[in-house]
Amino acid sequence: MHTGRVEVLLVVEDESGATALLRFLEDRGCHCFTLVSTHQLGNSLRDRELSAFDLVLSTTPLRQSDPLVRMLHGMKCKIFYRLPVEHGCWWVPLEGESHKRVGHPALRRTEFYQALEKMLHEMKLAKAHREATV
Repeated sequence: MHTGRVEVLLVVEDESGATALLRFLEDRGCHCFTLVSTHQLGNSLRDRELSAFDLVLSTTPLRQSDPLVRMLHGMKCKIFYRLPVEHGCWWVPLEGESHKRVGHPALRRTEFYQALEKMLHEMKLAKAHREATV
């Protein structure tokens, strides 16, 4: 058991497209599981395994992320989808059926990395606390 380690599911179109994000997460002690496209979901993960993830980040097109979001509906993980824009991207928080989370705005790339740093720290502390009380 890795006390306080954040479990991350990273869904990408191709492995080379998320190298910097994967490095960022691993440098902060996250355990990352990478799927290349959501088509692997049915073959790679079962519902009980999906519940082990604290954070899900998808860089695939939204229409490909929809099945993933539906599978995660009701689970306690945080889900973010990368939405490409003109010269960059926005990170959009999602929950169930791909609805934008009310009151949680999309974040620019730099804002997202700052928010992600804080979120990972909070997740690690909460997880370590839960594991210590069990």
